[in-house]
Amino acid sequence: MELIKKNYNLLLNKWQKFDIREKILLILCLVVIFIFMLYQLYYLFFAFDLEKKEDELKDKQFMLAKIIPSVRKIEKIKNNQITFKPIPNGNFIDFIKQDINSLNSEKLNKDVYMIHGGIVRIDIKEINFDIIISWLQNLSQTYDIKVKRAFVERIDKKPGIVRFVSELEK
Repeated sequence: MELIKKNYNLLLNKWQKFDIREKILLILCLVVIFIFMLYQLYYLFFAFDLEKKEDELKDKQFMLAKIIPSVRKIEKIKNNQITFKPIPNGNFIDFIKQDINSLNSEKLNKDVYMIHGGIVRIDIKEINFDIIISWLQNLSQTYDIKVKRAFVERIDKKPGIVRFVSELEK
């Protein structure tokens, strides 16, 4: 406690020895430093958060731009403005077997079979990812076939080739 009093008295003596001009200059410097520190704190907490929010907004706007066409298509479907083709011969599993053979000229190592409630399960051991996704999109948009479940697994050392398991429903 004695050390604090000693230092305080030392500073007080130095302060009293300053001219008025030096006191004003010192006070102005302290005010400028205080304002600068406040600005730094503001920038650190609020401006950084603002930049982060702006980035999030740009990401959400990008996603919204990608989603809007799908939403419009869904609205058309709900309003029955889009008509889908019927499945030829009315046999869902035979149609899927026939249509899946048109994917690739090579023989696919595949299993296609009906499971409960009119759902068809497809298990393809190796297929190009882009081909299977465009095939599913075509089925969905042309015949109103829905993908109930899908499992895609990358096959090591074969770029773009995946194992694909899915359940389709009409």
